[in-house]
Amino acid sequence: MTTLKFFYAYRSPYSALAADMLHAAAQGWGDKVTVVPHQMALDDDVQFADPTAIPDKVAYIIQDVIRLYGARNLRVGIPDPFGIDFTPAARATQAAIAAGFGLAFIREASLLRWSEGKNLTEADVLGEAAARAGWDSAAAIAAMQNADYDAAIAADKQATKDSKVFGVPFVIVEDAQGQETFWGPDRWPMMVKRLGV
Repeated sequence: MTTLKFFYAYRSPYSALAADMLHAAAQGWGDKVTVVPHQMALDDDVQFADPTAIPDKVAYIIQDVIRLYGARNLRVGIPDPFGIDFTPAARATQAAIAAGFGLAFIREASLLRWSEGKNLTEADVLGEAAARAGWDSAAAIAAMQNADYDAAIAADKQATKDSKVFGVPFVIVEDAQGQETFWGPDRWPMMVKRLGV
């Protein structure tokens, strides 16, 4: 059995693109590939370069995201506000995963943030993501404040560390041939070839 572990972060427009691509592709994989989503969650003492601290890089990312989203007929909407507490969305995501709507919910929440610029701390936004994913809006909203999901979030944090994930989107393919990692949506063709689907 082939397992695909998908590490994403709602903060990243590239993760949103990967979630859209993965959701579309997974519909045709049937039981050949099991997708296991993990939210990338880092300890406070783990530091990565902040791309928003380099103006020229921000300008490039905006150009690049517009180009990549346009190729998939997606619009770009800069999130407002940009810097938010992702805990409510992470809790709702864990509830969605437990209910069997994980990847669909991740896709919809990601696109609400990056294509429509919506705030993932708002109950109506996460409720809308759930409805678009075919899941229960009330369940998503209830999960936002439910600390029972924090253990699953902590498990994702540990999986991030154990899997040596250093950025998103990050995919680990595991099957009888072993394990292979892919970072970034531009590695998509190689990943699909590796999956053999």
